Amino acid sequence: MSKLRPSYFVALLAIIAFVAGYFTIIKKQKTVYLKLEEEYKNLTVDVSKARAVAERKNQAMREYWLVTKRWEKANQMLPKQGNIPDILRDINKLAGAAGVKINLFKPKAPVPKEKYTEIPLDIEVSGTYHEIARFLAYLNNMERIVNVSSIDLTPGKEETWGLKAKMSAIAYVGQGGVKHEKGTKKKRRRR
Repeated sequence: MSKLRPSYFVALLAIIAFVAGYFTIIKKQKTVYLKLEEEYKNLTVDVSKARAVAERKNQAMREYWLVTKRWEKANQMLPKQGNIPDILRDINKLAGAAGVKINLFKPKAPVPKEKYTEIPLDIEVSGTYHEIARFLAYLNNMERIVNVSSIDLTPGKEETWGLKAKMSAIAYVGQGGVKHEKGTKKKRRRR
């Protein structure tokens, strides 16, 4: 029996060394592993959230771009200043393109409203029915908002097939005022 005792003793020492090693080295490594695994899961969730935010940012930038384009278009349709010469120039170009002759262009006093100003216009043109209709279509498609509120068609001279159209139109201007000046150049003072 004495020969077995040292082997038991060696086996017991090996078991004690294994258990001590398990609790000192392996258990610590397992704890570190579990902490790293938990940190990895948290970082994975954070990365997923960051990707979602980046995707929403790109979508928000696209929406911002679209809203900016709409705002620019709205500013063209309702400019902040309504230079009467600019309005006359635009309407004169449209009349030439439509083939009508402008007989009268008379702006009236601006009518301020809460968020915009109306500029009433009396316009008289002459041309054929189709030319006048084309002119009205061109007015409707202007970059700025111009509404024709009434129109009165009368026959022209008998030797032509022309008509005269007297119309009341309203040009709209955003908050900013109306300019009635003839030119845009300012006089310089001599010093």
